[in-house]
Amino acid sequence: MITAGISVKGDFQCGSSSSPFLGKLNIKLKVGYNISGSHGSMGPRTFAVFNGGRLDLFGNKKSVTWTRLRSDAKSGQNYIEVHKNSSWKVGDKLVVSSTGFDMNEAEEVTIKSMSGTKINLTSSLKNMHYGRTKKYSSTKGTWNLNHSAFVANLTRSIVIQSHESNHQGSLLGGHVMVMPGGKAYIDSVQFDRLGRQGQMARYPFHWHRLGNGSGQYIKNSSVTNSYQRCITVHATHSVTVENNVCYNHFGHGYFLEDGNETNNVIKNNIGLISKKIPRERALLQSDITGVLDRFPAPSTFWISNPINTVEGNVAAGSQGTGFWMAFINKNICTSDSKCSNPLKSNTRAFNNNIATSSLVGITWDGAPTNASANNPNNPEDKKINSAHYSPSNKPVFKNLVAYKNRRAGIYFRGNAAEFRNAILADNKWSLFLAYSQEFFNSAIIGKSPFYTEKDLQILANQVGGSSRVGGVVVYDGPFGLKDSSFFDFPSKKIERKNKDITPYPFMMIGGANRFENKVQGLTFNPEPFKRINFVHASQNWVDSSFSASIRDIDGSLTGKRNS
Repeated sequence: MITAGISVKGDFQCGSSSSPFLGKLNIKLKVGYNISGSHGSMGPRTFAVFNGGRLDLFGNKKSVTWTRLRSDAKSGQNYIEVHKNSSWKVGDKLVVSSTGFDMNEAEEVTIKSMSGTKINLTSSLKNMHYGRTKKYSSTKGTWNLNHSAFVANLTRSIVIQSHESNHQGSLLGGHVMVMPGGKAYIDSVQFDRLGRQGQMARYPFHWHRLGNGSGQYIKNSSVTNSYQRCITVHATHSVTVENNVCYNHFGHGYFLEDGNETNNVIKNNIGLISKKIPRERALLQSDITGVLDRFPAPSTFWISNPINTVEGNVAAGSQGTGFWMAFINKNICTSDSKCSNPLKSNTRAFNNNIATSSLVGITWDGAPTNASANNPNNPEDKKINSAHYSPSNKPVFKNLVAYKNRRAGIYFRGNAAEFRNAILADNKWSLFLAYSQEFFNSAIIGKSPFYTEKDLQILANQVGGSSRVGGVVVYDGPFGLKDSSFFDFPSKKIERKNKDITPYPFMMIGGANRFENKVQGLTFNPEPFKRINFVHASQNWVDSSFSASIRDIDGSLTGKRNS
């Protein structure tokens, strides 16, 4: 089906939740007339659901949308083995994620044939992809570092895509937009080559200012090769974004646009290859810039309000940040009088999320301010600056995993927060904390077996000046670390390109002398080359005239109780 646009003011249905469409439907949006509504012209290649309209799309559901490798897949190999692949078919396109620092080691492959969970490919792999888990145990607990590549199926039986090829040069594809009063129920649909780069509100799939969207959802779908974002929830509450794949997109991927979006469920989604938009087309400053070690642009998941459930998601390759909690300090409301101040609101749920192959894995810092960014593409764009998260209740984050991030695994700026059972591995800095964060029963891994020579060279490129490799970076404080274990911190010094890339459990970079950090119940296996690395004063940060201290409550760090 080739069309210049679709306006839905009644019902547009293909399949249902109880009877999905088992055939193939390909809707191609071409250049033609502009669809208009109460919000003005929506431009060419528009698929719009208006007030009173309802969109039901239910493709032939894949019971597994993404899984992980069950064994290593080496460069030159023409097959992979996965844990699950039920309902996958010959001809389906897959993406295998990077397992190194370079997100671009992810690659697309096509299924040639299958035998159980072994998948034969039509071409050979170009890169190495690990498919193993290492178990770490100490007297404080047991943790499993699963370093296996993610494998996502991109193919769906219902496809909405841009027609013709001119959009590939202009980066102006089609878009699907659900307007106020409209409804959308999407399951097992592929959105391919959509989004209009540099144009406001033109995204592959977009709930636009619905207010209460209770019951609506997009599930089990894929967004591929997007010119601008993936799935956008804009001034809309109580929708579900679940079990989707977002692959190869410009700008933020899963996107809560204004910061007033609440009570949404963002669950079990995966995103890979999040790229910066060219500066001349960026809608937000945060699409293109940030702070390198704390909130670099863009993000795979842009979470602008904590009153949402964000669980079980994977950010598997971003040019910037995996999960960016960008909470503005402002009371903001929607048309249905839902108001909140994101920077001061309590966290609904942020658990079981994984971030890898990015600059920064997970960050709570950086948000729009009141100052204009002077962005010609978006007059409402505001400058990005540090944001100190200060909810009334202490948030508790469980089972977060961050590994192979080139700058920081987790960065947090805010009031007291509690992390439990985290796994941080192979990051340049695993924990970079400002103020009152506490980690309990967590594993910090310095250098796992899952390193290639290329990874070591990339890590060396991140080192210089005050910048070393560390498990816990001792900064402002006061952080707390209790009943946690350090594993695989080398017993000998490691150098590449004449640079020290040895991971040290603690790295003192000189923070503020206002607080005392506290540790207890620590274990080290094996005994590292150094437990604490004091960076030389001439290589320290600008605030090196201040000091940083750690109180060793039980002697598990220094061997002397209360030292």
